[in-house]
Amino acid sequence: IPDRRNSKVDDVVVTLKNAGCTVEAHDPYWNNQARLTDGSLQWAAIILLVPHREYRAMTAQDFARLGQPGCVFFDLKSLHDPADFRKAGMTYLAL
Repeated sequence: IPDRRNSKVDDVVVTLKNAGCTVEAHDPYWNNQARLTDGSLQWAAIILLVPHREYRAMTAQDFARLGQPGCVFFDLKSLHDPADFRKAGMTYLAL
């Protein structure tokens, strides 16, 4: 994605960092060399802000592997089925 000026993702990242959170952002079109995780970290929360096909194709179990037990998954676009995340042991939140 050559132009991210209209994206609010950077604003969310800055707001979370200013609140004292440790934040790592991933976008397969912006930093496509980055992996979601190297296996050494498990996140307390995962915030899905953009509906990229790579994220739509991921299952609740895929996301659960990235998070700590009981990880909060916030799905801004309500792309996923909340029941799948509950079955995976995650807390699902969406607008």
